[in-house]
Amino acid sequence: MIQEIIQKHKADLKILGSIALIVIASRLIIFFTAYAGLIFFQHKIDPFWPSMNGLWNHWDSYHYLSIAQEGYPPASAPVDRQSLIVFGPLYPLFIRFLGGLVHDLFLAGLLVSNLSLIIGGLFLYKLASLDYDSDTAWRAVKYLLVYPFSFFLSITFSEGLFLALFVGATYFLRTKAWVYSGILAMMAVLTRPNTGPFLGIILIVEYMQEVNILEIIKNKLYGPWAKDLFNRSFVVLGLSLGVFIYLLINKLIFDDWWKFIYFKKTQWYVHYIPIMDNIKDLINRTFIDKSIDSLVLWGPQLVSFFMALILIFITMKRVRLSYVIYSLSFIFYIYSIFWLLSCARHMSTVFPLFLSMAVLSKNKSVDIVLTFLMTAGLIFYALLFSQGCNLL
Repeated sequence: MIQEIIQKHKADLKILGSIALIVIASRLIIFFTAYAGLIFFQHKIDPFWPSMNGLWNHWDSYHYLSIAQEGYPPASAPVDRQSLIVFGPLYPLFIRFLGGLVHDLFLAGLLVSNLSLIIGGLFLYKLASLDYDSDTAWRAVKYLLVYPFSFFLSITFSEGLFLALFVGATYFLRTKAWVYSGILAMMAVLTRPNTGPFLGIILIVEYMQEVNILEIIKNKLYGPWAKDLFNRSFVVLGLSLGVFIYLLINKLIFDDWWKFIYFKKTQWYVHYIPIMDNIKDLINRTFIDKSIDSLVLWGPQLVSFFMALILIFITMKRVRLSYVIYSLSFIFYIYSIFWLLSCARHMSTVFPLFLSMAVLSKNKSVDIVLTFLMTAGLIFYALLFSQGCNLL
């Protein structure tokens, strides 16, 4: 039985092994570069593993590890602790489970994130292979890994897990494995409740492109149409169930289905404004702010916005329409949040951007320049983050 499964998926296992080696090698380079930065910039010579926690356990990492260890705080906890409900439950749940095996929650977080990145890389390769040749698919994986903020995919942040689940759900949606797509869609929502439902955009656009309603009515193909709708409903069910479970957690803890919205506004200062107001604010902060934030915080978000739009519009005829609409919707959503802190990081999960880069870089000169610039950016920002700079 096991031999049959291995034989059936032999090609996938070979690709998975190659991606695993690339991910492990690239992440070790990032981690050891940060360790070298600790020695040269802070003049500290500590053992490598004990220094990892201090280098990479910043900002949201604390919150995920806290939830993994103690669960969501009760309604009787201080308000700043209650506000942890804004974080999706699945990532810390996985950390808690794996932490019980390795007896170290920080290590468990790294393992969950990097295993997710490997699986996400495989799904990205397979998804790209549905529309492009193998070389293009491999370039998409490469650009995912050298994206300047891809180190967030490998530390105790939920981006790595979300990427794997979202791209996996998209792959199964494209291959019409509706139940698998629905399961991963539900898990993606439980990982990042605010962006997981964006899979619905891909589902709707793909449906509109595949199904000709007039032809169905003309030829009275109501039976096959109903069956197709039923099959696709598993994805809708998965998305809906993910949202329901998350809201139910809010209800059980706070007796309020929508409590997370209150905490987002009052504790995390999240509200929505016209996107151009945010972009103008970013431009002002980038070019007027005299502090290092103009380089490490505001500038990357401004560049990410315009580079993403340029990539999308240059390659939109060579990338699926559903991916284009999803990417634009996602980008306009996150850049409408005030105030902007995490946009460049969130872009690491917008998989169509890496497809666009892969398509654009069929020209070897473009590929070399783009790879060099992104790799340099990755090393630069990984060093800054690990030394304590705020890149959120």
